[in-house]
Amino acid sequence: MDLVKDVPSCPSDHLSAVVRRFVSHARSSSTYSRQPRIALGDALRERLSTLPSSADQDSAVCAAFDELDTVLDILLLPEVASFLLHDDALLPDGSVSSLLALIIGPAFAVCAALKCGRTNLVIRRICALLGSPRFRARIGEACSGLASVQLFEGLECRIRSYVLTSTRDSQIRTDVLESLRLLWGDEEPLNPEQPGNCKLRVFVMKVLDGLPRWFLTPAHRKKSLVKFMEHPVNEAFANVLKDKEEQHRCTHAQQQCGAIRWIGFAARCFSKVRQAWRPQIRGCKEDRQQHERSSSGPDSGGDGGIIAFHQTSRAAAESIKRNGVDITRSRSGNYAGDGFYACNEINVTDWKANSGNRGWILKLRLDLGRVKELTQRDPCLTGDKLKAQGYDSVIITSRHGVEYVIYCPSRVTVIDDFAR
Repeated sequence: MDLVKDVPSCPSDHLSAVVRRFVSHARSSSTYSRQPRIALGDALRERLSTLPSSADQDSAVCAAFDELDTVLDILLLPEVASFLLHDDALLPDGSVSSLLALIIGPAFAVCAALKCGRTNLVIRRICALLGSPRFRARIGEACSGLASVQLFEGLECRIRSYVLTSTRDSQIRTDVLESLRLLWGDEEPLNPEQPGNCKLRVFVMKVLDGLPRWFLTPAHRKKSLVKFMEHPVNEAFANVLKDKEEQHRCTHAQQQCGAIRWIGFAARCFSKVRQAWRPQIRGCKEDRQQHERSSSGPDSGGDGGIIAFHQTSRAAAESIKRNGVDITRSRSGNYAGDGFYACNEINVTDWKANSGNRGWILKLRLDLGRVKELTQRDPCLTGDKLKAQGYDSVIITSRHGVEYVIYCPSRVTVIDDFAR
């Protein structure tokens, strides 16, 4: 039993022999219990916890990862794994869970592993450990314990960090896919009596969902999957990758279609509003007749203005009807600065109204004057700044609709008000 005291301080090349002797001695002891198992797990964790952190010198960091490699070698020994994985070893406060949490923790993070080129080794060895038969069986029985100490979440973050911080090449994909392949396992079909297989495969699919789209594109993953497709037992894993690739492709297509639809919507809205306000630009004599024709159209207020809508509270609406628009009450930091905002349609006001100022619609006639199309956010814009540029108002076209910004209260006339 005293052999475990040598674990934290014995040389790395002797550590495996010390652990083996301790396991053999504990199993042959007449007082065999779970206490020696806890002691060994705690001793291994103590050995790693005293290693230099990633902030120390590069040589010390490399030495720390060498020690971690040695400990992982020991944990992968069948007799040691069987000895350590007692009933409560993988519970939140269990000795093995605490040890794995340290290994997945910041001391051996990707940024530290990159200093000595051990990132892939660490990820691969940890996946091999959790995917080994003895750990796989215990994970199915104690998955709630593993989730509570965020071991799987830590491993997922480490894999994602490795992918995002490394160069985009086929070797990165091969490294990650081979690591996930170790977690996926060889058993096909799955044995329902081993729930650990299902838990690990669900985790693998979750990791694949979190990887960037370029990781699963056909041109980049083809070489990485060749060796997997050569073996029938790996076909299921390869099919999962194909499904994920198709999901990424469909998602990309949906995003493209959505962007096209939005561009078409914005173009229609902008074309419609240009027809309404373009002829009203002062000084354009050639558009006077068109302006006179459009003044009685559906978007026109009948005397040179356009119809717009503003949603607010009933009390605020009554105040605007009595006293007119108060530009000074405009919130700072808006898209087009301190102005009065109105929309071309009632539905658009639902997107623009503040949470505390809803429920009442003001139907307005706006005299836009000389209009500036604002294509990017300018929260510092004011009426004086806009006038210095030669404009009187602003128009904003977004995916939700068209919005007008007025900086002079006299350009706003209330026509009607009603509940939303």
